[in-house]
Amino acid sequence: MGKYLAIDFAYEKLPDEAEKIKSFFRKRGAYPKFKSLLENNDLLDQWYEFELQAQDRALRKWCKEHEIDTTG
Repeated sequence: MGKYLAIDFAYEKLPDEAEKIKSFFRKRGAYPKFKSLLENNDLLDQWYEFELQAQDRALRKWCKEHEIDTTG
């Protein structure tokens, strides 16, 4: 999920920087660069929330696929 989620976030929140961010993930050290750019644009908290929501969706989907009840 990692880099693709970051790129999705970039296209949604920083469309003018999305290609630049995409290029970060072609080399080592992408996440520090990505997070620095987000911090400079006051988007780091939004990123963490976006990431948390994506993880939640993925876990719920996995549980549903494996017939695990998450209501109780």
